[in-house]
This record gives sequence, structure tokens and C-alpha cells, in this order.
Amino acid sequence: MFTKEKALALLCLGFFFCLLVGCRERKTTNTWPFIYYKQIEGAGQMPTRKYAIWAKGSDDGPGHLIDEYDDLFDKYGFSGNGYSLAEHIESIIQEKDAGLLTHLDFDPNGNEFLVWADSEDAVQRFMDDVLPVFGNASTMEAYLKQANPDNFSE
Repeated sequence: MFTKEKALALLCLGFFFCLLVGCRERKTTNTWPFIYYKQIEGAGQMPTRKYAIWAKGSDDGPGHLIDEYDDLFDKYGFSGNGYSLAEHIESIIQEKDAGLLTHLDFDPNGNEFLVWADSEDAVQRFMDDVLPVFGNASTMEAYLKQANPDNFSE
């Protein structure tokens, strides 16, 4: 006989199964404006894609990097979309810690900045290099003010 207790037990087992074999673990850290999480190891995971670092735009509502800094990017002649963020972030990392780029795999789109990292150390180095610029509007504006739009395609 199928009882409420059995149904609840199956529901709980299903939930825990999804957590264990799902494509990723729950977000482990929210470091505004970036969020990162660790992929669950398993079939199909690429060695360079152990951690995802991302910032999303307007589809996700207010409070996301692409929306928050849109006017600043426009003011200085940049698009501010996911591709634009990737170019600027890659440039910042190139200047501060060029070796880190071998541990990152940039994968942005128009409404989302996404980069994959191969280790927790690479995530920390990314945050150390990028957050001092992207962490608040005044440092972001200071950076954009000195950046030459001719050096970027977005």
C-alpha cells in the first residue's frame, strides 16, 4: 500500500538524489557582483570547468552587474553586455596576473558574463584581481574613465 509516509520518503529521496547527481552544487558564495559555484564532478565535466563565475543581466531582475553598471558603460562608450564584461575582465587580469588566464575559460553571451575556472585557487585569484574594480560604482567608473574604447570591440 502506498501511504503518505512512503510518498514523503520517496520525495525526500528524490530531492537528495537531485542534489547529489545534479549538474552543479548549490551556490557556495555570493560575492557581489559575481556569484560562483562548484560543479559536481562527474561524466561530461571538462577539466577546466570545475567552477563557474557569473554575473547576469536584466532577465534576472535588479541588482545584477550588467544592469547596475549599464549607464556607466554607456557613458564611456562601452556596451556593458556579457561580451564587453569579458573583454574588460580579461584585460584587467592580463595586467595583474596574466598566468591566471590559463586557468580560465571565458564563455559570455549578450546578457550574461560567464567564466569557468579550473580550481578554487583560480576563483580566488579572479576575485582578488577583479573585485577591486567591479566591486562598486566608483571604482568601476574610475576604471572605465581611463579605458580606451578603441581597444575593445564591445
